[in-house]
Amino acid sequence: MGRKYCVRFINSAPEARGSPSAAADASGPERAADSKPGPAAPGQSRQIIRSRFGCAECRNRHVKCDEAFPVCQRCHRRGTVCRPRARPLGWRTEIPWLANPGLNPPWKTRPNGRLLQFWMEIASHILTMSPDHNPLSFPLIPLLAESPSLLHAVQSVSAGYEVFFQQSSLDLCLTERGLALEFVRKELQEHTAGSPISPASVLSVFVLGISASWVETTPTTYGQEHLVAGRIMLDKLLRDEKTRSDPITTFLLGWYLHWDMACSLVASLDGLLPLDPPEMGLTVREMQSSFHPMTGFSTELFYILSRLGRYCRQVCKHPQQRDEILETAFHQQLISWQPKCEAQDHVDLNDAFKYHGLITLGRVCGQASQASLDWTNAPGPTAEVEGEAKLREYTLKCLDATSAVPLESLCTNYLAIPLLTAGSELTSGDLASREKVIVLFRALYSRNRLQVNIWAIELLDELWALRDLGINLSWMELQTQKQWVLQFG
Repeated sequence: MGRKYCVRFINSAPEARGSPSAAADASGPERAADSKPGPAAPGQSRQIIRSRFGCAECRNRHVKCDEAFPVCQRCHRRGTVCRPRARPLGWRTEIPWLANPGLNPPWKTRPNGRLLQFWMEIASHILTMSPDHNPLSFPLIPLLAESPSLLHAVQSVSAGYEVFFQQSSLDLCLTERGLALEFVRKELQEHTAGSPISPASVLSVFVLGISASWVETTPTTYGQEHLVAGRIMLDKLLRDEKTRSDPITTFLLGWYLHWDMACSLVASLDGLLPLDPPEMGLTVREMQSSFHPMTGFSTELFYILSRLGRYCRQVCKHPQQRDEILETAFHQQLISWQPKCEAQDHVDLNDAFKYHGLITLGRVCGQASQASLDWTNAPGPTAEVEGEAKLREYTLKCLDATSAVPLESLCTNYLAIPLLTAGSELTSGDLASREKVIVLFRALYSRNRLQVNIWAIELLDELWALRDLGINLSWMELQTQKQWVLQFG
């Protein structure tokens, strides 16, 4: 299918960092920060170009902002949230069915050009590991013309992202979400009536599901109904020989595995479908050595962690149902797993998730499992001491890996889970490391604007207080006690 859009570049601008809603009111040079004026012409005074797009924190403090993305250096040093000011956009899209009302599909409302552009340029990138391989950006445009539910779903995320998903400013976001839900129900009814399943409709379910918790006032949901519906639709695509090898099916599978992996740590035991269809395992093996825009080179690792998450949730609720043979298998799979990539930020991300899995397995399954996990050959108190020492080693390695990923890398979008797992293991003697974890969570919030990062800080503060009193809990156990659901998918 040929592309139905083109991109027109205007005056060059730095990477956009804020809402385009104020772009129409902005004027003047597009690059101002750190600009050095050239020599003045004879008879002319030298013009001093000042920064006009510094973050809110630097403006309030009346200091110069370097406008670094996603966190300026001053905010990074202070450990504060960096809230960028809107700047002019560097391009605009030209889409026939957007520009010409006569070509519009018969929808209730016209597409919102501002929200669509914001999605293509900024919002969609919080869901990918590579800015150059993002199927949810420009390649999505033909599918948007196909599915009104998908159009309104992405416009909803854009509207929420613009305002940091603040509850007091979500009117447009929730309106768009309501339209998306209305249209996706109609599309699914058409499929039930006999029409083929539309990949665009499946994408709508995924976007609505992954963003379900983003618009909540408290961390109590993870979009279970969307996750289950998306999985059922994905299974249908995988069972069909014609659609199984389709690139969009492969894309959806990788996205689902990451989403499922994140939910496996928080979902109720009956909230997730098993990961045992043979078609799924076969496709995962075929994807092992290739890059996926949603899972990078971690597809197989996320598959392992999804199954591990289910098991750990079961052990948290029913400790008597532990299976030491299965725990040993998980441990060996994680220890032996190696990333098949060379890019250092992806290697560090893979290491962070690997150690996250090992920490989770050791902490949740308890010290009685240490001998079976080959961390020590001696049972009893010695095993417990050596097990804690091994958990400490994994914690430090996980923190080193998360800290090594540059803030400008899109891999940072995925760091919250291993950062929370490793951070929850820090003791009262790790005050500097605890503060570093908080700073990183604020940096994540500056990038993806999701409230779950702030809730994670609150959970860690409470967890550290308990650990300082000698009460060792995993973050999953504490969030269950609080009846929270931290959805990082």
